Amino acid sequence: MSAVREGGLPFRLTRQRRAILEEVRAAGGHPRAADIFLQVRRREPRLAYATVYNTLHLLARHGLIQSFDFGEGASRFDPRTDRHDHLACRNCGRLVDVEIDLGQAARRLQEETGFSVEAYHVEVRGLCPGCQRAEGD
Repeated sequence: MSAVREGGLPFRLTRQRRAILEEVRAAGGHPRAADIFLQVRRREPRLAYATVYNTLHLLARHGLIQSFDFGEGASRFDPRTDRHDHLACRNCGRLVDVEIDLGQAARRLQEETGFSVEAYHVEVRGLCPGCQRAEGD
């Protein structure tokens, strides 16, 4: 039986884990593990990349952050844990948080298929305004 720790977490929130969580929250966007590693390593010079990677996935598993794979070969991490969706630029990788209400569609899917919809995430891909301007040049 595992002990419940600080904040009801089933794991210790060590100094390094706390620094990683704080950096995700402070990053202002959807950083990759490498981005977090570079920032946290300034404060924790002995920090290993594997520690950052494993901690990010641990934090996501326990709902402190969200992890998304946008097909770029590296997960992106989001401090927002509420239900929301993303616009993703296929050129520069920029991600923008958006709210898309698919409540009616989810109810219709349940009625038509009998499938119990518990959660959904929408990712809309395209070109951000900056990349549209660059392609227009």
